[in-house]
Amino acid sequence: MRLFRFFVLLAACAAVSSLATAQTFPGRSGHWDATAKSTGQEPMPMAFCLNDDTWKRAVFANKSCSVSPISSTLNSSTYHLDCNVGGMTMKGDTTLRFDGKQHMTSSAKFDMVMQGKPSTVESTVDYHWTSSSCTGNEMNMLAEKREKERQQH
Repeated sequence: MRLFRFFVLLAACAAVSSLATAQTFPGRSGHWDATAKSTGQEPMPMAFCLNDDTWKRAVFANKSCSVSPISSTLNSSTYHLDCNVGGMTMKGDTTLRFDGKQHMTSSAKFDMVMQGKPSTVESTVDYHWTSSSCTGNEMNMLAEKREKERQQH
């Protein structure tokens, strides 16, 4: 389950980073709640702190993945993701769509090898803006904090 949560976080962060070529976050800044649904898994709630700063950092923070743009419009972006993290590989395409400043969705299909087992995973994430303030307990903020602590040791 921990590896699955990591995959969902990785895919969600990659979805966020796909539109980050725009220098500013196209949605409303603040706390965003999200629900991820993936093949064979129960829906998983998540939270992200999204603003211009976190948007820009998302592009450069994940060194385990390469993101290649496929197409982009004012309201959506499609890209190819290729990741290799601790024995897990994941390759596939993701589309992130904005339908206003307070809602976005992503859909993805990935071929994965996790713990030596190949699989194909389809996922969707539904994001809703909930507040202009972040708590610091959002997934991307906690991941950044853990990475800084790891680098200090």
